[in-house]
Amino acid sequence: MIRSLLATISVVVLLLAVPSYGAELVGFSELAHGVRIGDDKTKRDGYNLSEFRTQLEYSRVFDDAYSTELFTKAGFLADAYNDDASVYVREFNLFLSPLDNMDIKVGRQILTWGVADLIFITDVFPKDYESFFAGRELEYLKKPSDAIRVWLWLDAVNMDIILIPRFEPNTSLEPKRFSFYYPFTNTIEGVEGHRTLDVRSGSEKGVRLYRMLGGWEAALYLFKGFYKQPRGIKDESKRVFYYPELTMYGLTLRGQLAGGVAYLEAGLYDSGDDPAGKDPNVVNSMAKYLVGYTRGSDTKVGVQYLLEEILDYDNYRDNLKAGSPMLKELTHTITLSFTKLLLRQTLIIDTFLFYSPTNKEAYFRGSVEYKVSDALSVTAGTNLFDGSYDHTEFGQLKGNDNLYVRLRYSF
Repeated sequence: MIRSLLATISVVVLLLAVPSYGAELVGFSELAHGVRIGDDKTKRDGYNLSEFRTQLEYSRVFDDAYSTELFTKAGFLADAYNDDASVYVREFNLFLSPLDNMDIKVGRQILTWGVADLIFITDVFPKDYESFFAGRELEYLKKPSDAIRVWLWLDAVNMDIILIPRFEPNTSLEPKRFSFYYPFTNTIEGVEGHRTLDVRSGSEKGVRLYRMLGGWEAALYLFKGFYKQPRGIKDESKRVFYYPELTMYGLTLRGQLAGGVAYLEAGLYDSGDDPAGKDPNVVNSMAKYLVGYTRGSDTKVGVQYLLEEILDYDNYRDNLKAGSPMLKELTHTITLSFTKLLLRQTLIIDTFLFYSPTNKEAYFRGSVEYKVSDALSVTAGTNLFDGSYDHTEFGQLKGNDNLYVRLRYSF
């Protein structure tokens, strides 16, 4: 650890000594507070977000043959909910172009694949759902990865190659801040829902092949790694969850249609630790299919339809534990989004609705942002959950409704 830190510092010092022609430093400070309006089974009475954050972003382009750019995004977070403070690094990477048809980015970075809106099929990189549901800025939904990423532009097809030496899971919901379904008791638990997350070691890798077909961008995906959610139970007696092996095969297609943008996305999730679907403690393989359409700019509307299919469903059903809720073989989900820019784009209204008629559940997130000036903005929003069943994705969260407000000063 110390050697790695010293090596990083040495690289930065050497790079800063290289002549450059562009450097930029920007940042912001933000206060955020969220009030709970649902049933309280968590650590704090009445709220699940109360924090102060300062974040800086620095970039520098060097005058060399490879157009090298150093980029870092780091900050300080004082979290009153957990009574702690920390310094974090979201991004720290080098970008360079060693060849005319090759770009490379090495270091801590945000990885994104896919074309869908807030539904992730081919985007199998880590997320922070605690931030997403608590009311933090949307950028914090995406977690960083320490990775090597290479882009190649070839005559027949373009390639996007990713190597992640160390597995990074999602930031899952913690019982201190949220209540959710607890499979050991088949009930909704908060702080009482003790569990241990066993983060396995190992590398991950993926490749995306893409090119234009007429006016449409088409892509194929292959990823070998792990589920980012703890979708397996390692030890029932000790209540230990783990992250099973995952191979993902995917495709996307996106292009202009009828004055808007249409897209489709599909993925096959091959559960490596339970290929036949007979282990009730490990997630089954799944197939996911999505079509979507968006239109507009200052007034933007979007609709998506998602179909999820559990594979080897007969084996899943036959080996289900007594007393456990049975998932549907096919799950349908519809999303509706609406964004409106007003007052010369200083007032932004943004809403997003997830609804599953299969699971009889819904999740609504909405926000209103007002830019008081170029530097000062205030955002108020809400996260609302509902569902008929305790074990479904949003039904389990119906006690976590919240309202939040964020005040940000940029500099």
